[in-house]
Amino acid sequence: MKTILVVDDDADIAESVTELLVGEGYRVVSATDTNDAFAQVEKEIPDLVLTDSIMPLTDGPGFVQRVHALPEFRSLPVVVMSGSPESLAIAVKTLGVAAVLQKPFGLDELIATMERLIGKV
Repeated sequence: MKTILVVDDDADIAESVTELLVGEGYRVVSATDTNDAFAQVEKEIPDLVLTDSIMPLTDGPGFVQRVHALPEFRSLPVVVMSGSPESLAIAVKTLGVAAVLQKPFGLDELIATMERLIGKV
């Protein structure tokens, strides 16, 4: 079973995405801030991280840089979600993220992105 780490400071969004992914057969762990998310990456070793871009503490780009700085996680696919097109453009240009999703996005788009990056459940 593929493990997905969902990181979003909006608990409602994190819960909704988690429910959708669990319904599709993924194992999901979640975090509402980047410090907790970083601990989850090391503990759970996810197959993919789905993170919001704009968050308190450390933003999504800072979190991605921190994770990819660790040798064992350099190739961990990260998908950045954001309602801000500017934020998504920065993620693509500077971070080398695997994919971006413009909020709001549909379940079909989310699942297609994940299957493209880590295969089917």
